[in-house]
Amino acid sequence: MYFEEDENSRMCAGKKEFVTKGKIRKQKRYLSDNLQNLHKKYLETNPRYKISYSAFCKLRTFWVRVPNVNIRETCLCIDHEKMELVVVALRKNYLIVEKSVNEILQSLCCDPRNVHCLAKKCDSCKNKAINYKEFDNTKETHYFIWNKVKKLISKMEKKKLRFKRLRQKLQRIPKI
Repeated sequence: MYFEEDENSRMCAGKKEFVTKGKIRKQKRYLSDNLQNLHKKYLETNPRYKISYSAFCKLRTFWVRVPNVNIRETCLCIDHEKMELVVVALRKNYLIVEKSVNEILQSLCCDPRNVHCLAKKCDSCKNKAINYKEFDNTKETHYFIWNKVKKLISKMEKKKLRFKRLRQKLQRIPKI
């Protein structure tokens, strides 16, 4: 199965990382990339099988999960999500043509997995830049950020203060 390959998802190691459906108990796996990128990758590696994005998503088994930013504990994952939100905001405001962080990396580097290229030390990468359009300060814009918010949670007559990550919508109103 495509979703269960190690390059497309990772198996969870915890004792409680199991999920059951219809008396079938399986260990959870978390996708290594978003579904759109995995769909593109599938079509590139299997050109003779034409499958729509919606059908591709329906074929994902119940134990292969999309990772949630709230359960991630590494700052790197949260930083990647923040970067993805920046790219989406720039795209929605018609400032860039790239749709994802991966597309930006491909336009900036000859090999996005090579540290030499990412550090702009490669001869072919050092002069590359993102093509962007001029920003119109008179337009009202909005964008999203991930924010850590304190929430008071009541559980069995006990109140605890917990931190929760929420995606918040911010709006920039032009000054006249």
